[in-house]
Amino acid sequence: MLLNNTHHRAIKHLHVVSRMYPDLTTLVNKFRSQGELPNWCFLSLNDWLEIEFEQHPHNALIEQVSNAAKLAAIGTWRYSQGIYQINEDLFAALIASPISSILPSEVFYRLPEWSIYIEIPESQWMGESLFGFWAHLEWDKKAKRTELRFLLDCESGLIPIPLHLGNWTIYESVEKMISEAKKQADLPVELTKAISEEINPIISVLLYLCSDSPEVDNNRVPGTIPSHPVPVKTKKGWRLFPAEKPQFWSVGTMLGEQLRLTENNSDEPTGKKVRAHLRRGHWHGYWIGPKISKRRFSYRWISPLVVAGQKQPILKIE
Repeated sequence: MLLNNTHHRAIKHLHVVSRMYPDLTTLVNKFRSQGELPNWCFLSLNDWLEIEFEQHPHNALIEQVSNAAKLAAIGTWRYSQGIYQINEDLFAALIASPISSILPSEVFYRLPEWSIYIEIPESQWMGESLFGFWAHLEWDKKAKRTELRFLLDCESGLIPIPLHLGNWTIYESVEKMISEAKKQADLPVELTKAISEEINPIISVLLYLCSDSPEVDNNRVPGTIPSHPVPVKTKKGWRLFPAEKPQFWSVGTMLGEQLRLTENNSDEPTGKKVRAHLRRGHWHGYWIGPKISKRRFSYRWISPLVVAGQKQPILKIE
């Protein structure tokens, strides 16, 4: 069960975008037909910026850039409208699981849809309420790099956070993002550390959805799985159309219940006059497949485990 009911927020933001960009469907199909993009990228940020220019030519440049970053997340999400509602017990276990020093960039290419909205239990971002976030991938044509972009749904508004993907840590990824932002404004050095710490729980949740065999089910049509929308053949050629309504996906319902029971059982006597302790969850990744062919990076979340106590007389979380 979630601590807050926020899916109306995502839909409300979508309605705002629909009003601001009345020609959005036509423009999206226009730009998708013009460029070649990786199959994991719906449109590039430059394309979204062009759409912003066409719809709001008189806005100041800084406003157009800000609008394009928000439009990229919500405009892409408009075509699938997947709302992922994560179990609160699973959420608590995921954010307590340490992420390895190097961010497993390969895993994020397995996003279940081009853009997703994830509802999270009661959380904060820089001291204010955080209700959920959008996540999608961006291909920077000019710089030839992939970005994992977040749009945070905060109490004060929508906050874009782009992370450069590569063989580096979360801190280094944020550092690269801050370095780019400094070209536009003078930012304090402390901001890198603050954002790195705040973004960790968000990345943990997204990693679970992109990892091997996450527990995801449709609330209204059990047994179905998320997928990319399919183009429709029209008189003007193949076209993509927005989803008619949101799709609600429950994440980790059964696993969350198991985790809750596991934590409760860890407080039971073991028969050795000491209590069991709870070994917290952790991430495990490795390459699979023969070296002579295309290999796949397998990434799994190992859930918390009750370990029989031997020395510690109280519950311990490692």
